[in-house]
Amino acid sequence: MITLAQWRKQGELESINGQQIFTRTGGNKSAPALVLIHGYPSASWDWEGMWQALTQRYYVITLDMLGFGFSAKPKDARYLITEQADIFEYYLHKLRAC
Repeated sequence: MITLAQWRKQGELESINGQQIFTRTGGNKSAPALVLIHGYPSASWDWEGMWQALTQRYYVITLDMLGFGFSAKPKDARYLITEQADIFEYYLHKLRAC
């Protein structure tokens, strides 16, 4: 088990659609990909308890949706599910290009 501070250090802030989004990946990039999407109200930290086991078998990808966890919380955002999906889509395309 790791602390919340360690979880944060092991992730990154990505600029996506003009917002700072906390992302975290782990495991072997050649393994099957597994995208973890947290619920409401929650954050990527939900996966901490199973992260080690999942990364032994999968390339695990997660992020804190806009307004949650370590991601930006802009007051003028609409926080629509379609906008959250756009953030995931952008990030997954970025990872695929790397």
